[in-house]
Amino acid sequence: MPKGVVHKPIGAGLGSLTYLGIKKKMGRTPTIPGLVIAGIGGYVMAGLPDRLEPAISPDHRSFFHSLVVAGVLVYIGYNVWKWMQSDQEGGGELGAILLSLIASYEGHLALDALTPRRLPVL
Repeated sequence: MPKGVVHKPIGAGLGSLTYLGIKKKMGRTPTIPGLVIAGIGGYVMAGLPDRLEPAISPDHRSFFHSLVVAGVLVYIGYNVWKWMQSDQEGGGELGAILLSLIASYEGHLALDALTPRRLPVL
């Protein structure tokens, strides 16, 4: 079974659930457009690592499948969250969508980390 068959739908679900969770945590009402963008964006972002490094060999995982990229995304997500906390008006919708996209990419990496090949450090 091609990996995109697993990664992409999980990414769509993860993006949507992350968006809804963040909106709830912030006490904001989710919007239908925001939920759709988070779901579709999650679908796309979950497939991005394999678009950047196609799975044409068992050793295809390199930089974009690495723990370094995972860490950079956590750092970016943390800063988006801080921005959302300091800018309640402007950061709510955009921040929730950005965090949902990051979560979907990270979901791909988490699934790959559970395989026997794991993830490279760099």
